[in-house]
Amino acid sequence: MLLLAIAFIFNACKKESVDQKPLPEEKPTINYNQGLGNNPGYPVGLPYSLPSNIEIKGEIQGGMPGRLVQIDKTSYTGPFPGFEQSRNWVTYGTGTYVNLYVKFFSPFANATSFALPGGLIFCDTQDNDSVPLFQRGLLLQTVTINIPAMDTAFVHLPCYCLNKTFPIPNFDVVYYIGPITMNPQLNQLISIMSTKQYPIGEESTLQGIIWHITDDGLNLTSAEIQYLNSLP
Repeated sequence: MLLLAIAFIFNACKKESVDQKPLPEEKPTINYNQGLGNNPGYPVGLPYSLPSNIEIKGEIQGGMPGRLVQIDKTSYTGPFPGFEQSRNWVTYGTGTYVNLYVKFFSPFANATSFALPGGLIFCDTQDNDSVPLFQRGLLLQTVTINIPAMDTAFVHLPCYCLNKTFPIPNFDVVYYIGPITMNPQLNQLISIMSTKQYPIGEESTLQGIIWHITDDGLNLTSAEIQYLNSLP
């Protein structure tokens, strides 16, 4: 009887120990559409920092003074960019409505270069992490910026729009470097385009595909993937 009592107490304690084991915490669901289109919040992504030897002189401007060409996003089909620019600026990559102008400086005694990755998002400085005042810009393909020795590179970065209904930025709008997107559909698009030439002349079609993802909340269709794969 004593052995049975001891066994009963042991099993009861064992059961109580199992019952008190904490349940595993549920992982929070990530909304990868956050900050895209009309979705509130800040875009989900990985942080990006410039190389330590590269600095930005002045500010990243959302256009050039007095040179914005008015564009109706509902009907305009190109060519892009919709900005005129002076000869001092060198264009890297392709884009549509978010045309950024930035001066990169290197103190190196020799010419240097660095890469801005495809998927990098630019946000305006008045962006309150909930709803942007101006369109956020997406760098679709990796670009390699060349800087002369101990000099400044005048860089024009045309970017694709991530928020169709928001205003096109002008010279008075200041931008900063945001995260590298983690949106799966955008990343699939970026992955396909990573092996492609700069798609000059295809900007309008690519912008429409991006808006299907960001503003319409759609996945890439088989026809869109076929089109992307067909680009040189």
